[in-house]
Amino acid sequence: MLRGCQSFFELSEKKKGRHKVLDPIRYGTSFNLMVDKNLFWRDYLKCHVHPHFYVPSKPPGFRETVDEYITKNREMVGELLKGISLSIGLEENYIHKRLNLDLGSQLLIVNFYPPCPKPELAMGLPAHTDHGLLTLLMENNFGGLQIQHNF
Repeated sequence: MLRGCQSFFELSEKKKGRHKVLDPIRYGTSFNLMVDKNLFWRDYLKCHVHPHFYVPSKPPGFRETVDEYITKNREMVGELLKGISLSIGLEENYIHKRLNLDLGSQLLIVNFYPPCPKPELAMGLPAHTDHGLLTLLMENNFGGLQIQHNF
């Protein structure tokens, strides 16, 4: 999955740029030195993957990789929600049924942080809250992901 995402970010700007900000597949960047003093310095890809599957067709094989990942991801979330339901004394499928998750929206969001020529002007994403029921994070070998706890 990580390699497939990296391959997407290696596409030309023209190929990536056909995915506009309001489309179900969104590609964007924060590289605008004319506007921003401190840059988040990232490229991102946001895809609606459930209940409808919108994923770029390039690079070759990317859609299939994402489809397999999302299928396994949904299975894992289903098991986690069963465990959460049971742990708080509810019926196993209570959360799934109550929230009607078969129709719920799911996004795949991939952030890519390319090397920055002026790191003193760049920063990571500021503290934020992800919206949604569960957020599953996958980190590559470079590290840097921080999760706030005890808030």
